[in-house]
Amino acid sequence: MKEILKHIFVYVSFVVIGTAFYAGSFRTPLFVSMPVFYYRACFLLATVTMLVLLAMLVCRRKQLIQLDWKDVVITVMAFFFLNFSFLSLVLVSLDRSISVFVLSEMTTHETKVYSKDEIRHLIYDVWLNDYNAAERRIDEQLVSKNIEPVGDGYRISLGGKRFILLCRKIAVIFPVDDKFLYPRE
Repeated sequence: MKEILKHIFVYVSFVVIGTAFYAGSFRTPLFVSMPVFYYRACFLLATVTMLVLLAMLVCRRKQLIQLDWKDVVITVMAFFFLNFSFLSLVLVSLDRSISVFVLSEMTTHETKVYSKDEIRHLIYDVWLNDYNAAERRIDEQLVSKNIEPVGDGYRISLGGKRFILLCRKIAVIFPVDDKFLYPRE
């Protein structure tokens, strides 16, 4: 039993320390030139995952920890998937969500009562126009190669069409509100 607890302590320690390094990596210049937050976060996660793996291998080689290969693989995978889940569920929402923006505005002015028109104003005039949310989404789709520039405009690329077809197939299995997958049809 004592040996199992010791292994669990090592697993958790590497995951927690790795997560601290991942959080700290956002404050470094690593991959800062990437214009899309999600892509930068993924590259940072991949980099820190390699560092966690390297640290575990060095500790194992120098016999600072008593882990076999299975333990190393499980710990590195746990680190990666826990942080990737956090990135996908929390960080991306903080970076992109209209709801988070509106709720943050309301928190800043918590005694104010907002009408639906005032909330619409926040979304259209502040989030979309003042904060350039539409341009940011266009830039993201260009970087992702889902759209391509044509003259003064843009059109869906082959990769973008494939992405939407995949999304529509997934929506058949997991029934989401498909108005965003079949707009104005």
